[in-house]
Amino acid sequence: TITYTYTDGNNCIGSAQEDILVLESNPDPIHISASELEICNGNTVTVNIDTSNQLINGSYWVWYKDACGTGTILDSTNNYDTLFTDTVNYSSVNYITVSPNTTTNYYVRSEGGECNPSNCIGLTIDVYTLTAHLSELDDICGTATPYFDLNGGIPSGGEYSGDGVTNNVFYPDSAELGTHEITYTYTLGPCIANDVETISVTESPLTLYSSNEIETCAEGGLMIHIHALNGNGFYNYEWSDGSIGTPLTYAEEGTYSVLVSDANNCYSLLDSITIDSDLKCIEMPNTFTPNSDGLNDNWVLDFSTYESAELIVFNKWGNRVFESLSNTSISWDGNNIEGASLPAATYYYVIKLTPLNGDPIEQTGPITILR
Repeated sequence: TITYTYTDGNNCIGSAQEDILVLESNPDPIHISASELEICNGNTVTVNIDTSNQLINGSYWVWYKDACGTGTILDSTNNYDTLFTDTVNYSSVNYITVSPNTTTNYYVRSEGGECNPSNCIGLTIDVYTLTAHLSELDDICGTATPYFDLNGGIPSGGEYSGDGVTNNVFYPDSAELGTHEITYTYTLGPCIANDVETISVTESPLTLYSSNEIETCAEGGLMIHIHALNGNGFYNYEWSDGSIGTPLTYAEEGTYSVLVSDANNCYSLLDSITIDSDLKCIEMPNTFTPNSDGLNDNWVLDFSTYESAELIVFNKWGNRVFESLSNTSISWDGNNIEGASLPAATYYYVIKLTPLNGDPIEQTGPITILR
């Protein structure tokens, strides 16, 4: 109650009283929070208010979108549609669940009662729209195709997954024949986007087989020839020892494989080519000088470690000029079968050696007479 008292110049006193009603203001919200401040387009987030600051009788919390007081009202504790968890049980609305598709501001304040609305507090939910794209993948011809890094994913920096994929590398032999889905996944913050393409691994038409040829050590030694069929254009040969091309020369004891490709990038692998110790070149001298000077007058060959040795020498017309069919120690003086001196020239030999253990070995090569 407010009392007003007045005294005039004659000491006359008068007074008046008026009752003033003090209304309780709507409480300011204390704190607002969200389950996530950054979300992907299409995801849902919950925005909460700290309700430790109690509402007065007749007031309620009101949620706004975009602008406080003038924006879109989303919900309130005066909305009886959201006050009940079922047909009986009451629940105060101290949160909202939203799914914005763009970055959006949210606010809350208390309203109602007999006073003006309270101050607002708000927060911003940032929304990211993320997409990923994977370019079309080239098909593969042959499971022997070398493994390769996958690429074509946009934005770059994502991860590839699928049959035959390990650490963003595609292994055709692991994927095997067929059509396979390759997924490109890109992650940014909480957002995940992906795209899918297919890659087909078809059977290679290439057919491969090998053959061995024994030459002198000087002429290439043991050579492995690769024969490719049913391909197109030029063939490329990549050996397990790092050699390129065919034949593989000077092959040593061991197991080899060769990867062959044609002009269409079809690949085929021939593996388990085994060379044992019996298959090796025979070291043969390739010149001698039968001029009776006592130096290198004879072509001397020692095959005493073999069971038998057969040697035949031909001239360039294919005529037999010398032979030794029973001795393992051979010495040729440069005369023909009739004992006549042969002219200086290059001749050609065929030798067949029978080891003490194992299969016979045949080798051909040149021998040159110098006079």
